[in-house]
Amino acid sequence: MNDLSTKDSNDIINNVYNLLSESKISDLENYSLMLIDKYPNWDFSYNALAISLKESGNYIDAAKYFSKAISISSTPSNNNNLGSLYKDSGEINKAEIIFLDILKSDKNFYQAYYNLASIYYDLGEHDKAEIFFKDTLKIENSYFPALLGLANLFREKKNFSEALTYYDDALRINPNFHSTYNERAILFSKNDNYLDAINDISKSLTLNPSDPLTYSIRATINLRENLFDNALSDYNKCLNLNINYKKANHGIGLVYKSKGLISKAISFFEKELLLYPEDDESLFMIGDSYIMIGDFNKAIYYLEKALEIDPENKDYNTILAVQKKVSGEYDKAAKLFKKGGLDNW
Repeated sequence: MNDLSTKDSNDIINNVYNLLSESKISDLENYSLMLIDKYPNWDFSYNALAISLKESGNYIDAAKYFSKAISISSTPSNNNNLGSLYKDSGEINKAEIIFLDILKSDKNFYQAYYNLASIYYDLGEHDKAEIFFKDTLKIENSYFPALLGLANLFREKKNFSEALTYYDDALRINPNFHSTYNERAILFSKNDNYLDAINDISKSLTLNPSDPLTYSIRATINLRENLFDNALSDYNKCLNLNINYKKANHGIGLVYKSKGLISKAISFFEKELLLYPEDDESLFMIGDSYIMIGDFNKAIYYLEKALEIDPENKDYNTILAVQKKVSGEYDKAAKLFKKGGLDNW
């Protein structure tokens, strides 16, 4: 490392960390280029530049510099950096291979277990994800992301008691991470525990009052409880924080649809589609809304659009099947009923 002392290297690492935590990505890139020029045989120099490029969205060049760091020192940490880049950029197969290779050389590198767990979780392979989350905790029993990952996984499996245990463990490790309260609030809501759900959202907002996701979660909970005015207020807060916040206009449409204000509901579903034209849920809700006011031609048009985007959706197939039956298109209706899979189709 060209006579780089331990103190100097620690100072440099702290400088990189500070620039990254302050989101000074351009400064970090320039600083990293200086490091490469001064310390061309130090793997950290290339990792620092790769991180700055990754943060800028330049995944191709980031991969080159992470690979350069590996060529200097093929440590589990350096390989994990490259695997994480592939994971974040959607190159899941490449990422999985790297993480599995890391574990062949170092069975105690818990970050690789966690990264594999999160890959399998995102792929819906929950049994494999559970194994790797638990393997992570065998090595590092207080690793917060793994505790939270298991909590979310058991919530998806509808094992609410197990999920609650892991949420509680995660909050003991890090009581100031507001998103954990959001996730536990969703669990409470799914378990019909409205008061605890709202209490967790309040804790989350105390820690971070400017996260639109928190208001969106509370709006969804209130909508489920038929507290329409509360839901409407929270969806509007989402839009105040982020005018293009995904699903906020859709949520307002759901509120008005639930209140029987169908034309107003349609107008907000249409606003969502202006921002996100491929939102099949808004297309479906417009179609369903037109059924409610008796405009069946428009209903069929939007239901078909929704089905084009999500052709396997059972609700879309079934509701469209009913409309095709009403319009006398029995062959099409029969095929859609079959795909919808309702009893007695």
